[in-house]
Amino acid sequence: MADMHISAEQSFVAVSEHDEGQLALDIFETENHIFCVAPIAGVDETSLDISLTKDLLTITGNRPRPQSLPEAQEYFLEECFWGKFSRNILLPAAINSADIVARMERDIIIVQIPKARKVEQKKISIQKKNEHHS
Repeated sequence: MADMHISAEQSFVAVSEHDEGQLALDIFETENHIFCVAPIAGVDETSLDISLTKDLLTITGNRPRPQSLPEAQEYFLEECFWGKFSRNILLPAAINSADIVARMERDIIIVQIPKARKVEQKKISIQKKNEHHS
């Protein structure tokens, strides 16, 4: 089996080859909801955009590099991503998009997505010929 370990240097190179960083997420479900949770320290709430297209949730934003930091001549370790980031999440269940809620708690964005209600059983009546609507 191949070794799947990635060093900090390798992971930095992989991120730096792209124009945008990728947001780290936890996604989990309860009986009635799907939750997307992401730490976004250093991100102004006004720079965040959360959108839904069918079953694809997209979170984009910008984490600006603090202007008070001097430019580094050489990094010993660079794991922080500064600049634009985005993440697309294909939702794992049918949802009720009308009632999605997003909130911030201590630099963590929490998106709470209600699942669509399942119809347990529905009685379907048979129409008579004169009741048929075109």
